[in-house]
Amino acid sequence: MYPWRPMLLLQTLTTKVKHFLSQMETKIIETTKRLEKQLWQTFISFQAS
Repeated sequence: MYPWRPMLLLQTLTTKVKHFLSQMETKIIETTKRLEKQLWQTFISFQAS
């Protein structure tokens, strides 16, 4: 077993986790923006009636 193996594995794992989290963050932000827009439109149409 080479001493660098676990470190390399850890680095790869960390990179994958960071990538996954940033993707999730982007999805959450997009969903939140969409929900805010829908809520705002509902609010405006409710005010108009």
